[in-house]
Amino acid sequence: MSEVASSIEQRRLEAQVALLLELSRATRYIPILGLGMMGLVFNEDGPFWAPIFVVGLQILGTLGFDRLRKIHTDTGFSKLSAQQIGVRFSLLSVVTGLSWGSAGFLWFAPDSLPKISLLGLCLLSISLSATMSRSIYPPALYAFYLAAAVPPGLALLLDAQPISLALLAMGCVYYASLLGWARQLHDMQLGSINLRFENVELVDQLSEANILAEQARQNAELARDAAEAGTRAKSRFIATVSHELRTPMNGIIGMTDLLQRTRLEPKQREYLDAIHDSAETLDSLVNDLLDFEQLETGKLRLHKVRSNLRQAINSTVTLLSARAEEKGVGLSCRIAEDVPAEVICDTARIRQILFNLIGNALKFTERGSVDLAIGWANGQTGAQAGEPRLRFTVTDTGIGIPERALSIIFKEFSQVDQTITRRYGGTGLGLAICKRLVNLMGGEIGVVSREGRGSEFWFEIPVQIAEQDSDMQAEGARHMAAKKVATDKADLQEGEKLRILVVDDHEVNQRVLAAILSAFGHSAVIVGGGRAAVDAASEGGFDLILMDLEMPDLDGLGATRKIRELPGAAGRVPIIALTAHAFEDHYERCRQAGMDNVLTKPVNHEALHDLLQSYRVPAQ
Repeated sequence: MSEVASSIEQRRLEAQVALLLELSRATRYIPILGLGMMGLVFNEDGPFWAPIFVVGLQILGTLGFDRLRKIHTDTGFSKLSAQQIGVRFSLLSVVTGLSWGSAGFLWFAPDSLPKISLLGLCLLSISLSATMSRSIYPPALYAFYLAAAVPPGLALLLDAQPISLALLAMGCVYYASLLGWARQLHDMQLGSINLRFENVELVDQLSEANILAEQARQNAELARDAAEAGTRAKSRFIATVSHELRTPMNGIIGMTDLLQRTRLEPKQREYLDAIHDSAETLDSLVNDLLDFEQLETGKLRLHKVRSNLRQAINSTVTLLSARAEEKGVGLSCRIAEDVPAEVICDTARIRQILFNLIGNALKFTERGSVDLAIGWANGQTGAQAGEPRLRFTVTDTGIGIPERALSIIFKEFSQVDQTITRRYGGTGLGLAICKRLVNLMGGEIGVVSREGRGSEFWFEIPVQIAEQDSDMQAEGARHMAAKKVATDKADLQEGEKLRILVVDDHEVNQRVLAAILSAFGHSAVIVGGGRAAVDAASEGGFDLILMDLEMPDLDGLGATRKIRELPGAAGRVPIIALTAHAFEDHYERCRQAGMDNVLTKPVNHEALHDLLQSYRVPAQ
């Protein structure tokens, strides 16, 4: 067992022992009172020393428990280890269990069935209470069971009367059921503890990933400490890492994008392209980890809306065509004629799946082509009865996949072999995310491949066809054919210039956004905090506000709420959130605060441009 794994196991044991001490704290004095009252009831004809002996054992055990709790409270596990406390707790459980067992033996009244029954109920009840407080640590529970059950069981056996033997049998059945329930309770409590340590492996992987690993490790330590509160700590940790990585990446990618638009010497461009590609790879890794965490915890939700599927597919292929051209690989897309443009589905997740599959195909194809085909599954059409299913097929002429690897290709963190990983890179999460997304959509995904001959990845998903008439279809087709991303100066000046308030406390991000907006033909006013943003917005004159969320004086959500309280046009200005968080609950918080839209960092130039274009007034 590795040192890290051994440390985790030790922390799990410490958590068990700490919970054991806590659960047994609340009712520790009640057994003393209970045994005293039982002595008054059952010891009418018994020896005078019996109650003293029974209650004395209970007091001795209770004082021992209190001593263990005080040592743990004062010194943690530095004076006594978790193993030592567990052993001593188990021995004290023998003492307290024996006090109840002795009571059952000494006060056993063979001639009085009501007294036997009442005494048995008391013993079984205390065993039930012990199960709830000691099930987290089975040795202590079993020690109590034995000490509490054996003496009265022996008394029943020695009496040898039918009723006594019947009661003995019923007690055995009861303790057997208690053992089963104790096991279930133990598994539930241990499962809750294990949830606190689920993110350890993820932390270790991030720590080895890149130069930002040290900061990730520090955040992981904080997250692991907070994980004692439950599974929410894992989500908080992922969100923190996402923000801390995306914020500097926004500056890196933004600045490299701007530099790539300038005149550079060939060697300078080569170096700059390497920096840009590394930043994009790191951004992709963060996105994969975030998506995987949301899928694993069931937090990711589909957003099925009426969408232009053809346009989404074509834009994805267009985005990847530059990569194909760089490698000299052909990239084609064929959409069956009977596939409608308008469908109701989550096009963003479909694009994510296609981007992964086509991106992988391009990565592993050195020559030849990559082809995307979309049509109805099993030859059905959208007009047929039942739920229509679209089939997407990505075929390449790349290196192919060995037959032995086909069974693990969709498992998380799986790679065909390490030599391919070193050559082509990757985390082993992309295809696992694709599979989970397809399953979430109610579809299926698969692959057919031969090593050295290429691969064919396919997936089928159900879609709902949006109702539309022929005129709407024709107009949609014309719109899709005419739409393209505007990147030159003439296109950027088709509408009026916007006066934009940029709110960000990060100096590099300020410079990046100012340069991008200037290239788009807009003017920008920069402020470094939420309070300054409210003051600037109150003066009016802005067409739009780009608002960062994480700021020290007043965060973006608070600033937005105050701006929405301003009178007149100043309180109605469109506000776009710029966030390094990529979770659905952050988007919902932005909407509730009054923001009109959300852009995720690192900011994509084309996405920002398209969004700004929607707020521009056409030039007269």
